[in-house]
Amino acid sequence: MSHDQRIRDLATAIGAGNKALVTSGGAETAARLAADTSLTTAIAAEAATRAAGDAAPIIGDDAISNAKLANMAANSVKVRAASTVGDPSDLALAASNLVGRGASGDIAAIGIGNTLEFNASLLETKWKEIFKGADTSRVSTTVLAADPELMTPVLVAGVYRLRGVFFFIENGSLAGMKHGFQQSGGGQANMGFFRGFVRTINGNASGTDSETVSIGNTSVGNVNSIGTAGGMGLARVEWDYQVQLTVAASIGLFWAQNTSDVNSLVCLAGSSIQYRRIS
Repeated sequence: MSHDQRIRDLATAIGAGNKALVTSGGAETAARLAADTSLTTAIAAEAATRAAGDAAPIIGDDAISNAKLANMAANSVKVRAASTVGDPSDLALAASNLVGRGASGDIAAIGIGNTLEFNASLLETKWKEIFKGADTSRVSTTVLAADPELMTPVLVAGVYRLRGVFFFIENGSLAGMKHGFQQSGGGQANMGFFRGFVRTINGNASGTDSETVSIGNTSVGNVNSIGTAGGMGLARVEWDYQVQLTVAASIGLFWAQNTSDVNSLVCLAGSSIQYRRIS
């Protein structure tokens, strides 16, 4: 019989007024235990506590006294979510909760809550691509403006490689188009390559194919123009820039008509931008 079981049996016997279990060693032992109600109560409480599986009252070291996992709230884990020293508490979990950390290659994540957070400096080293989901039409304007879908936030300063492929169409216009790289924070495009190609569509006899190529140092806001292909022309523009950003910013495509015209210039869905940090 274990020591714990003997204590429980002893407390039960004393509480029931049964001295038989303790008189074999001497009637005086039973008499003393029966007369000392505080001792009897303490033994009974200790036996009940040990039976419930909670060892905290008899362990003085706080490092292990909080190891109890009994009586936890449903769908929860024991954590110390606060940044200060203290006891753990129950953290309720939802289906979308992440508790823990992980890494794959040079991408690391750690989180507790409803979102998965990545280290921005590491995340920006991976190629990311955004696609334009819907056509955007502009008329009677030569003022460069950001495309509503082809601007992307850059989370940390650094040197970035920026590539883009954009498609435009003129609907009965001779306006042509112009475009430029823009960003919302400090920085410059150290080296850029731009290639634009315009061609007629459906054998439109009034237009001519044309191509524009530019390479070299360029600054933020530098504007490149592409001519017209006549009554209806399709333009394809390619970018390949190295961009030095001194602060986090939003970067991407600004564009407008080269000559104001009431007929629309449309940036087509499927145009895209890719970028990654290289240093």
